[in-house]
Amino acid sequence: MKLLDAMYSIVSAEGQQLRLQLHPEHEIYQAHFPGNPITPGVCQVQIVAELAGRQLQRHLALHRVVNLKFTAPVSPVETPLIDVTLTSLSEAEDCVKVKGTIAAAGTGALMTKFSLEFKS
Repeated sequence: MKLLDAMYSIVSAEGQQLRLQLHPEHEIYQAHFPGNPITPGVCQVQIVAELAGRQLQRHLALHRVVNLKFTAPVSPVETPLIDVTLTSLSEAEDCVKVKGTIAAAGTGALMTKFSLEFKS
């Protein structure tokens, strides 16, 4: 499922750091959770896949979660702007390795830390 332009949009992109605007009206937030929307972890992983794939100009699918830590909820109401930083994006054999963070824009408050592997 493509989330770009539906659940979020890219506000700015400078190298490996992207600022995103979350769309609280998206149907996912109506179910997760009504009245207190939170971005599901699986959606955060899909966002990373889409952003890394955009940089590499190809579709990426999750292969393996090496490390994934949620340190604070990603709320489209409380933190509608988030910064996704891809600190490491490398290709090895048949997979793409991506490490990085998701933080509240402007404050740098860490919400998610990830190390993921994708296949194209």
